[in-house]
Amino acid sequence: MKKLIFAIIFTFCSSLLAADYIEGVDYKVLKTPVKTTTGDNIEVRELFWYYCPHCYNLEPQLEGWIKNNKPDNVSFIAQPAIPQGASRWKSAAALYYTIEELGLKDELHWPIYKAIHQQKKRFSKKSFINWVAGFGVEKQKVKKAYDSFAVKVKINRAALNTKLYGINSVPSMVVNGKYVISGKSNNEMLKIIDFLIKKESK
Repeated sequence: MKKLIFAIIFTFCSSLLAADYIEGVDYKVLKTPVKTTTGDNIEVRELFWYYCPHCYNLEPQLEGWIKNNKPDNVSFIAQPAIPQGASRWKSAAALYYTIEELGLKDELHWPIYKAIHQQKKRFSKKSFINWVAGFGVEKQKVKKAYDSFAVKVKINRAALNTKLYGINSVPSMVVNGKYVISGKSNNEMLKIIDFLIKKESK
């Protein structure tokens, strides 16, 4: 009898946990899913803006989640958000895609955040090229990457994705091209991501 009562309580509690996060309240479901780029893996995509203090505060926790909690069947993608007509956001996206083109994303992604939020830098094209060159990269190589066709294509794709996901605030997370999480605390956002990953893994 005790085992039966325990099983009922366990099932009830599990049901409550499964219902912790509610569509339309904690996350929204896109009417038209956006095609993912991660093959069979579940895609978790962060949309950010380097000048956003909330994105800056989220980054260390997000890196911890990626290193310690991200399931093996999940691929993470960082993507600058570029709302329509937001030129500053487009310029900030160029910073990210330039270091990605140079193969320096892992080394310089967080230092860009720190330069902006701790040192109060406001990067122009020239000052950014000089800043990256300060890490021992040939200045002409940085300029070539910044002006490259590949970077322009990625910026255009990021702008289109921002529109398709209906993103109007950052940081926002998109799980498997279907679910959008915005306006949550850092801890809550990561918990909802875990919840949606489990939902997509069934």
